[in-house]
This record gives sequence, structure tokens and C-alpha cells, in this order.
Amino acid sequence: MTKRPLMFFISIIVMAFLFCPALAANAATTTKTLDENTRIMPPGFMAIHAENVPEFKKGTTVVLNEYGEILEGTLTYARYLPCIGGPFHYGYESWEVIEAVPKIIRFNNDSRVYFNDKGEVVRGTISGYKLAAPIGSTSFVILNDNSEMSFYEDGKLATCTLGAKTYLRPIGWQQLRTGSGDKTTFPGFVEFAKATAISLNNKGEVIKGTLSQDTKLRSPTGNIRVYEAGSTVAFDSNGAVVNVSK
Repeated sequence: MTKRPLMFFISIIVMAFLFCPALAANAATTTKTLDENTRIMPPGFMAIHAENVPEFKKGTTVVLNEYGEILEGTLTYARYLPCIGGPFHYGYESWEVIEAVPKIIRFNNDSRVYFNDKGEVVRGTISGYKLAAPIGSTSFVILNDNSEMSFYEDGKLATCTLGAKTYLRPIGWQQLRTGSGDKTTFPGFVEFAKATAISLNNKGEVIKGTLSQDTKLRSPTGNIRVYEAGSTVAFDSNGAVVNVSK
């Protein structure tokens, strides 16, 4: 999609959401299997061009609300769709040169996408380019190409796959006095590995993730121990490791 059509599509979506009244929660849903590739309207739109209505794949199931609008389905091909999260950034791995993009991003072909009752994607697989999602007001994480991400109802990032080694704060980070490893100057941070999944709470703190290096963390007994690189660790509310796997 060229820049001009994309910006036109974005303007249509923004206007649609600005003038769209709030929708009530869906009272009933229907699940059906598609007999052919089918374009189905998401909820929440007040205006859209026919070619921008997402198409869903023959032979897959869709979930529809009481009005027949799509809540869940598998895309036939990659599509730009509005997302509950954002604004996003893309193109680079340094925040100093990142370009901002709106809350409309490209989701992969064959991606299973999930919409809220405003027509915003709350879960789906991004399509093949470097995308950065915000955590808090001043931070973001680079997402792995073609990886799934999901969001909380308030638009905060819930799960994703990291596209780069990243220092993040785990739950209970205030208890980490030395940070990750012996040579770090990042107290309260832990480095998590590239191309691994993380789960976050709605504050942006890590609930579960995979360590990129040997890391000193609190054990369930309160003692400090070294957890090996490549270990997937889960944290309790006090920042102690309560589960570990390789």
C-alpha cells in the first residue's frame, strides 16, 4: 500500500471513530464456518470504503455479534486495521530516530484477529516489519516480525514477542538493588531475550519472560540466586521467581 492511499484510509478511520457513538457490550454471539472468502464489517464503523472492509478466509470460523459484525476471524490476506494500542513506531531500533505511526497497523495474512465492540483489534499477528509498541508514556518495546501481540481493555500491551534484547522492569522491581548481572547500572531492570514471548501487567511490568543472560533474582524463599540465561521465569507480586523453565 502506497503512502497516499494509506493516509487516506487512516483519515477515514479516524473520522469514523471520532463521530461514532459508544456501543453497548454485545448481548449475543454466533460462530459459523465460512463457505467462501467473505468481507465482514467490524463493529464501530460509521463510514468505510468497500475495499477496506477486511476479508476472512474460506473454511475458517468467525465469531459475529448480534448484528452480524465480526468479532473474531482469520484474515485472507494482510490488512491495515485499527488497533486498541498505540500510537506505534516503526522502522528502526533506536528511539532517537523512530517514526511515529497512528493506531492503524498492518496485520498478517492468516492472522487470527480479535476485535472489541469498537472495531479495534485487541489481539493479532503483525505483518513483517519492525514495530515498536508503547509501554508507559516514555518507553516502548521493539516487536518481533510476524509475532502475535495482545492488549488490555485500556490499550496497554499485555503480551508480545520481543524483536530485540530489552531491559524491562519485572513485578517487584523495587526489590532489585543490583539489576541484571554484576556489571549493570540499571537497578530494577532485567534483560529479556530477543525472539521470546513476554507477558506484562497493565503497568508495563513483566509477569513472565525469558532471560537473555545469567541474572540475580529473588527466589521464593527470599534469597538471591542466579537464574541461567535462557530460563523462562514468572514473578509473584513481590518480584520473587515463582516458576522457572528452560
